[in-house]
Amino acid sequence: MRLLILTVFFLVVADTAIHAQTCGEACCGSSIVSECDYCQCSQSISPSQTGSTGVRLDVRSLYRGKLYNGSILQSNPENIHETYLTDQIMGFYRFSESDISASLYVPYVSRESFEPLLGIKTSGIGDISVLVHYNYQDMMAELPFMLSTNLGVKLPTGFHEMSLSDGRYIDPHIRAGSGTTDVLVGLSGKIHISDFTIGSSINAGIIAAGGAPDSGGIHKFGNYFTTEISFGYSLFSQPSSGINLSSMITIGGETHAKETLGGDLVTASGETLLYISPGIEYHFSQNISADISIQLPIYQYEGWDSATDEGQLGQNYRIVLGLQYIVR
Repeated sequence: MRLLILTVFFLVVADTAIHAQTCGEACCGSSIVSECDYCQCSQSISPSQTGSTGVRLDVRSLYRGKLYNGSILQSNPENIHETYLTDQIMGFYRFSESDISASLYVPYVSRESFEPLLGIKTSGIGDISVLVHYNYQDMMAELPFMLSTNLGVKLPTGFHEMSLSDGRYIDPHIRAGSGTTDVLVGLSGKIHISDFTIGSSINAGIIAAGGAPDSGGIHKFGNYFTTEISFGYSLFSQPSSGINLSSMITIGGETHAKETLGGDLVTASGETLLYISPGIEYHFSQNISADISIQLPIYQYEGWDSATDEGQLGQNYRIVLGLQYIVR
């Protein structure tokens, strides 16, 4: 019980610090074009959770303050930036000892853009996702191996018609919802080799329907694709009690196709990102664990318009905190 209280306290303190960083005084206006944190396909259940029933809390903080034209970093003397904070509750359920499980993702988002004398701040329930998973566990060369495939949908539940008092629509990237229905597909796997763990995942989101109203017509984000490979090492373990401390390092990438506005491609949109993400994970028991990681970009390409020299904000970092309870 003491370990659970300490875990919750750690996450509350960290969450409070992140909220203090990203939530300031509200103002009004608009922000420059950027990619954002709508990509739910990368949030599918990891293989270590498949075949189980439980709940997880994620806190994700994304900060964008690097101005790019393509892959060329530009100066940003006015400190134009955007922050995206997501508190997400995830529930996952295994059906009667079968290989099928389902998961539900409910995010609450707080987003803010800042330009000199201009900016906007929004918050609310985001786009809810529902996925079904087929989970496979076996031995490969006498090593435990797990594989999970998932298929689901991201629903346009977040408010996506946000406008200012004068009737102008705000930047679609800052709204709570995207307005689109996305089909989510993915494959992930993990293998254990003594104290080492190797995992990988491939996920995609396909824009199927919908869109958000904007001054130039209906706005839609582009299809997205993510992939990761992660390496974990057990630093300390007590198998009888379930206590385990592990370090993790993840190398990943994501790409977003160009957006459309009124059916036309938005030239200054689309993104390719490669990143490295160190982290730690601590299991307090067989059922309770907490983790923290930070995603640091090592390469970014942000779509830009050479005719107008309009660029995009790239990512500075993304922090992810997690607490989960699994019914064994």
